[in-house]
Amino acid sequence: MGFSFANPRIPLGSWIETFFDWFQNAFDWLITFTNVVIGGMYHGLNLVLSKPLYLVMMVVFAAIGWACASWKVGLLALIGFYLVRAMDQWNNTMQTLALVVVAVILALIVAIPLGIWAAKSKRFSAIIKPILDFMQTMPSLAYLVPVIVLFGIGQVPGAIATIIFALPPGVRFTELGIRGVDAETVEAGAAFGAAGQRCMALSVVILVGEAKNWVGDIVERAKKLVVAAGKDDKDLGPVISKAAKARVERLIQAGADEGARVLLDGRGIKVEGFENGNFVGPTILDNVTTDMTCYKEEIFGPVLDIMYADSLDEAIAIINANPNGNGTAIFTQSGAAAHKFQQDIDVGQVGINLPIPVPLPMFSFTGSRASKLGDLGPYGKQAVQFYTQTKTVTARWFDDEASKGVNTTISLK
Repeated sequence: MGFSFANPRIPLGSWIETFFDWFQNAFDWLITFTNVVIGGMYHGLNLVLSKPLYLVMMVVFAAIGWACASWKVGLLALIGFYLVRAMDQWNNTMQTLALVVVAVILALIVAIPLGIWAAKSKRFSAIIKPILDFMQTMPSLAYLVPVIVLFGIGQVPGAIATIIFALPPGVRFTELGIRGVDAETVEAGAAFGAAGQRCMALSVVILVGEAKNWVGDIVERAKKLVVAAGKDDKDLGPVISKAAKARVERLIQAGADEGARVLLDGRGIKVEGFENGNFVGPTILDNVTTDMTCYKEEIFGPVLDIMYADSLDEAIAIINANPNGNGTAIFTQSGAAAHKFQQDIDVGQVGINLPIPVPLPMFSFTGSRASKLGDLGPYGKQAVQFYTQTKTVTARWFDDEASKGVNTTISLK
């Protein structure tokens, strides 16, 4: 039947039906996999929640409420679940609880990486923002109908619709949380974050010229970092093992024995409740030279070595003479200095006003000299054909108003 201007009709329903038929045939494996994963998680959790005697589960829920909040919340949970059992809705409630928990876990697995990406990339944030806005304006029923068509009636489509509905706030809260972190904490975390146990932590800082006057500011900022066992959003946790702690403390002592000044000593720190933990506090070694053990060996702990140079050329020469060349950064408001550093430095990943110059995986992860093994990089363009000596430069600049005095990226003030 042809198109009639007098009696127009767009077969939208037929188009949608055709699309769903095609999708179900082309992605039958994906639908089956999703049903198995989500269905398996749901049935397993529902079995855990429903199998024990309901009185036992009441006590467990009350204990969780007390531990996470207060005894009042625990008591309220106990009364609430008792009423649920009294109304003969225990099994239905456990099924709903299992479904919600599974949906929340899967939503967080997707939302947190997207939120981190949005916080790190303004371009990605701009792209995803209208999508999130659209998703939040749609009622959950709008997601449920097409999901039921694809996956049938049951717990799986309910979980998927809940996941989709929960994604926008999850992504937004993650992005806002990261963007709201104090700039000083971010910069200090570049040196001491993760207790220094990451390959791109800033382990050595070279102060050039007048920057030598910033040592006191660096020490005072590091003193404010709180060491804890990972609770209550503290700054530093433990190192990975007793052997790692012993190695860090050995290298600190080696630096002191070889002439470095220990401006801040994190050895012997005790954390309440974890007195035997593998904790090392923020440590700063001053006047470090290239022949010291603490410079030649990677400490891999919350220790910052401070060195000095009279000129940018001298600082570049120190870095290029190091056998390793994974990543480095320069903090400056001078475009000429940044350009010179970028061109003359022999390091794979270069940051300009960025403390940890690690690009996202869609870009090449690069390195030089002893920081590279093999002839190709692990992902990005290098995974196809890039050679090892390529250089990735990631830069951040500030306007003149923000750069009056010394901004937080540089001075930690």
